[in-house]
Amino acid sequence: MTLVMSFPARRDCRGRWNTPSLRAMNVQASEIDPQHLRPLLPLNWWGLFLRAIAATVILMAANMARSIPARWYSGVGEETRLAYNTAWFVLTPVLVFLAVWAWMRWVERAPLRLTGVAGGRRAVSGMLGGSALVACPMVVGWFVLAAVGGGLNSGPETPGGGETAVGVAVGVAYVLVRAYVLQGFPEELLYRGWLFSIVRDRPWVAFWFTTFSFMIIHLASAGGQQNVVERLVYLVLPLGMGMLAGAVVLWRGSMWWAVGTHGGMHLMLAVLTVAYPVELGTASWLVLGLAQVIMAAVILALWHRQPREQDREGFRVRAEDM
Repeated sequence: MTLVMSFPARRDCRGRWNTPSLRAMNVQASEIDPQHLRPLLPLNWWGLFLRAIAATVILMAANMARSIPARWYSGVGEETRLAYNTAWFVLTPVLVFLAVWAWMRWVERAPLRLTGVAGGRRAVSGMLGGSALVACPMVVGWFVLAAVGGGLNSGPETPGGGETAVGVAVGVAYVLVRAYVLQGFPEELLYRGWLFSIVRDRPWVAFWFTTFSFMIIHLASAGGQQNVVERLVYLVLPLGMGMLAGAVVLWRGSMWWAVGTHGGMHLMLAVLTVAYPVELGTASWLVLGLAQVIMAAVILALWHRQPREQDREGFRVRAEDM
């Protein structure tokens, strides 16, 4: 039998985390030390703005760090290069994790577990559930693009190491690690983990703050944009991704569902490109982004209709009844 218990995740007027929210995140009582639960930065508009800037700097620095080891194997073959890239993808989430740990310890003065990063079985189920959920708008959007495009079009090739079994395995590992380890986990730890958790007692603030912070950083993304207009249109895609990720965190109470929707979007993009390539550009950014916006709206409606006793402002904790 599974029991579902809900505790509100709130701070008091001085910014301290209350005891129920700490229990909800499985934080040990020994970690509840008042002197460590007062944030160094206030949770007003400029405090949130500084945190959003810090998240951007952390993510950019962690991604740029991979360029250093990439120089060591620049002259190798494609299969070897993909294998090395796949291995070094791990560097980014490690650096992001360490940065968030340090920020939570010395700035938020709260336990790292408050972000929801400690998951266990819940992490696996969240990633699988989020991946399955995002597949729906991705497939529907792809059908729309195929119908509008009038047939097969040339799309970007999915990285692969060749026709050999080893090459295929390297290509599959590259796609999976890139989707979930390089992109899904570190970005969601920053936005739906750290930034979302600090204002979780104000769910709509948490939702829109993290959604727009996540969207804005993609102005620097290299997704094939050729001019300013295309860069602005491209933002519809991360807008949909951010809304869907925020919606599932509110609905399911777990950062790992956001990791699943984020990584699953990139995985589905690779799979659908191989299965039925379409032209990727302004139309695809709009269609796939809006499809995720619609899915997010449906999930937000489900979350809003949940009984009050499930506390839609809090974290839900599952405990096995022995």
